[in-house]
Amino acid sequence: MTKTQQQRRQQWQQWIAGYRASGLSAREWCASHGVNPHRLWYWLRRFRTEEESGSTKWLPVDLSGVETKGQAEGLVPRWRPASNCPRDSWDTKSLKPRRSTRKRRRHACDGRTAKLRRLLKSNPV
Repeated sequence: MTKTQQQRRQQWQQWIAGYRASGLSAREWCASHGVNPHRLWYWLRRFRTEEESGSTKWLPVDLSGVETKGQAEGLVPRWRPASNCPRDSWDTKSLKPRRSTRKRRRHACDGRTAKLRRLLKSNPV
């Protein structure tokens, strides 16, 4: 951090301390000190996030008195197959859905639709 950045940071820390001690709203304080309210909110948020990130503390946990069921049963993930997915619909090697080997049955209206399209193309309405 450069010297200018350190000075600006110290100046904003002093201004924020003065703002908090004044008891005024942010807009009132900014108007009386000639400060842009957006800048005040920016620095308030910046200092708050720095405080929050530095305040994380880890506590040691003593597990000496905890009884375990055995090494194999400790943390073994157990997976259940999905109930709404048929087993043979996915290829296990490529992890892609299998294509059906059966041909699709033709519906009675399939032929009519194709004929209708041809008629409409040849004789536009």
